Amino acid sequence: MVPDTTPWDFPSDACVYSSGKPHDRFTACWRDVLTYEMVAVPSNTPVGHASAQVLMWLKLHPLDRKIEIGQKINVFEATGTLAEPGMFEVAADRMCYVAEDQECNQISSNIPADKQGTFVPIAYKQPLRADWVVQSVGGDLDEAIALPRVVPSIQWEALWPGQDQVQSIYGYLEEGQDPRCDSASYIKGTSGGCVFPDVWPTMYWDLYGPAPENAAHIKRAQEDPEFPHWGVKSYGPGHQLNRAEPGTRKERSAEACRDFFPVHTGDQCDEYPFGSTYQGGAGASIDSIPELDNKAGGGIISNFYNQQRVLTNDPFWVSTGWGPQ
Repeated sequence: MVPDTTPWDFPSDACVYSSGKPHDRFTACWRDVLTYEMVAVPSNTPVGHASAQVLMWLKLHPLDRKIEIGQKINVFEATGTLAEPGMFEVAADRMCYVAEDQECNQISSNIPADKQGTFVPIAYKQPLRADWVVQSVGGDLDEAIALPRVVPSIQWEALWPGQDQVQSIYGYLEEGQDPRCDSASYIKGTSGGCVFPDVWPTMYWDLYGPAPENAAHIKRAQEDPEFPHWGVKSYGPGHQLNRAEPGTRKERSAEACRDFFPVHTGDQCDEYPFGSTYQGGAGASIDSIPELDNKAGGGIISNFYNQQRVLTNDPFWVSTGWGPQ
């Protein structure tokens, strides 16, 4: 494992295990390791070895329409001739194409302003870094889903000693993996935010948590061989749940609970799939659970939608477990 010296609050494992694609609903990362060996001529005897790690990432903000872009290069191993100061030079530049009236603003860097885009020396275990931010992505959005047209392409160029060729390292999002920013008013507590919509989040229910009867009902329904495995990720696309339009839940819940009869006084009808999804409604699994559980369960669903910015028609998974996630 390459030593992590990232000074920011960033999930470094994203670069190791998810390089080149979104790591979760709010982060994406690119990672590359360059390894060089210098040999003496004509004996072909090794006289130096060095490795450098390149990290490039995007961090989306769920609470406002802001995207952070960062990059860092670090020589984490150097021996022999390649350990001498000033042996390496790198050039950092970035291309960030955004919609009209938007721009990438550099917010920090330890590369001098007059050296941006030019070759500068890099020392052993003294990373060079730079950060940018794109504010108010997508302009004045309404409640409709809107793409921000942000296509970050981050480039490092490494000029290694004794070589005429420059090695370039790029970070970019593949087509269809762009961030999505919105200003949906039904996502509570924010004026907008951004996500990677192709990452389908998972709603987790703790069987020991604040709504154990809801969680137990979900577990039974998902495991029932006579019932579709709604929300179970292992069954793949076609079994996900999709959030329905806000304000339509009561109608679907009424359809699901048409024949409900409480087992205990004060019990309420709990349905799965949820009435707030397109899969809910007539034919859903129902159970009789305490009112407190039902209210707590409603809070879990609402918080999940808000925290993960799940908009109308967005797909998601549902899982249960014993204890905190």
